[in-house]
Amino acid sequence: MEWLAAAELDGEPPESLAWQAERHIESGRIREAIELCERGLRDAPSAALHHARGRAFQALGMREQALGEYRRAVTLGDWPLMPLRSAMRILATDPDGARLLAYCDGLPPAMRDTAVTRAYRAIALSKLGRHEEAAVLVDLDRHVMRVAFDPPAAFGGIAAFNEALAKEILGDPPAGLDGADTAINYRPRLDGPAMAALVAFTQTSMQAYLARLDEMGLAGVMPLPGDRAILQTATTVLRRDGRNRQHIHPRGLVSSVYHVRVPPGLDGNRGALVLGVCDEPAAGHQACWGTRHIRPVEGWLTLFPSHLFHDVVPSGIEAPRISVASDLCPR
Repeated sequence: MEWLAAAELDGEPPESLAWQAERHIESGRIREAIELCERGLRDAPSAALHHARGRAFQALGMREQALGEYRRAVTLGDWPLMPLRSAMRILATDPDGARLLAYCDGLPPAMRDTAVTRAYRAIALSKLGRHEEAAVLVDLDRHVMRVAFDPPAAFGGIAAFNEALAKEILGDPPAGLDGADTAINYRPRLDGPAMAALVAFTQTSMQAYLARLDEMGLAGVMPLPGDRAILQTATTVLRRDGRNRQHIHPRGLVSSVYHVRVPPGLDGNRGALVLGVCDEPAAGHQACWGTRHIRPVEGWLTLFPSHLFHDVVPSGIEAPRISVASDLCPR
């Protein structure tokens, strides 16, 4: 498999009016945002403007109007993962999963074959009591792989490697911002010696994961990435009450988390990576697959499907909990 530069996945810059509308929404100027969107939509249809107008309607509590805007954005976009996720987030709050499942199953094949659709289809199946079908998409035992990293000898062992990697991450803003409980750098530098070594190990581990899809019961459930793929990487520094919140990785096929530094003195599930947790997007629904807490261990890589919801249990400790997340993204 040929690995492309992450920058090659970036799309075009957002439309100017949609970008302005999004900023208005963030600052609470909802009516101004709607007026901007409507002004732009008088000239031509726009996925970005419909998505922004949907966000504005949602901020006003106009749930069904927002859903309509998101669905229009999905039909207009070339690769509309964000409006697709926004629409499904609304449908996932229904008491049952009937509308959500119907929406997932009615999408064009290319959009059905995304982490977003797999994630929310699993929630719909769980809500409808179709647990065996949901287990095909989410199995917290079969679908998770863990690998210990043995760094190149030049680093002098795993402890020295992780210390070097931690220094690279903390020296690369915004992940090292002082006083932030949650600091995520979505565009970290990848040219440091330690980070470059981790990226190479992650790529090898991702390929090993793909080779086991049939064994895991995922063959035919997830597509293969083809001959060319992109590895997107982000660094996360959590302190005190910091957490990632329940989320998936929309663009990914396979995702991973490498634990660089774990604060001492963690007990119970504090600081754990929790897989399968999705009661927040599912409006309190406890999914049939349960949850799995993985205790963070420095030097270990955990791999799982990108459609698997996950979060981090806050450590409650001032010392940083440092990790590196990566996604294998089909080109």
